[in-house]
Amino acid sequence: MPLRRRLYWLTSVALVSACVIPAALWMFRLREYLQEQRAGRELIVQLQRRRPADVDPETWEWATNWAITAYCNVCFSREHVSLDELRRFNDDMAERLRVPVGLATVDWVWERLGRTGPHGLNYRQRFEPDYREGVAAMRGPSSRGARDAEQGVAP
Repeated sequence: MPLRRRLYWLTSVALVSACVIPAALWMFRLREYLQEQRAGRELIVQLQRRRPADVDPETWEWATNWAITAYCNVCFSREHVSLDELRRFNDDMAERLRVPVGLATVDWVWERLGRTGPHGLNYRQRFEPDYREGVAAMRGPSSRGARDAEQGVAP
């Protein structure tokens, strides 16, 4: 094979490799993140099926739907939460689900999402007050006062 043809094929293979290899690595990393993200969502969704007896169904649905939405919005992509931090969140969530759950668990989800990074903190600061306001309204004034006292908030 002439040198010119060999150089042409070598250059062609190098150019194709330069395009294919980064694309394959990007897809592998995306797949890895999506698998971990899906695992975390499945952990959060478990809350819906574990309503405690002291929380009415409507309030529990409101609270767990907020937790699921918050998780999906915070852990949307690697640019929002790193893969390592997503794994740490999932490990912490799995540990948290080993004991009985309640509204304090949903509160913990908000707090933990706030520790995933700047995006999680911003999301928590922006939307957690809406979540808390809704839960307080559903539970009524007597429940809100008891919960504030539990958390050390003055009336």
